[in-house]
Order: sequence, then C-alpha cells, then structure tokens
Amino acid sequence: MSKQKTLGHFTLNNGEDVKSVREYLGLTQRELAVAMGYRRYQTISEYENGKPIPERFKIALRSLYVSKISERV
Repeated sequence: MSKQKTLGHFTLNNGEDVKSVREYLGLTQRELAVAMGYRRYQTISEYENGKPIPERFKIALRSLYVSKISERV
C-alpha cells in the first residue's frame, strides 16, 4: 500500500494493493476469502495476480479493513 492510503481511504487499483491490505490484516488468502464470503481462496490469488478486481470486492475489503482497524483501537 502506498503512503497515501490511510484508514478507509485507500484505492485498490491492482493486485499489489489487495495483497498489501491482506498482509496488513495478517490474513492468508484462504482466511481473507472466508472472511469475505468467497468459497474459493484462489479468487484472492487471482486478484492479487492481475485479474480485474470487481467493485463489490473493493467495497467489501474496505469494510473488512475498517472493522479490523477499529477492533485494534
């Protein structure tokens, strides 16, 4: 994640961003898939490796990010 991305204000323009958020949250691809209601953890891998990221995924990941950060405070 670049320095400009802060709590709830990051963009998910590419797979690198998805991976950065996942790693920041301390989750494996499988754990993130389960947390977001995906049946296949490979979906996360596909996004991280360049598959276009749907808007609904971006919204759900932002929501998960914010909720996890709120738990830490």
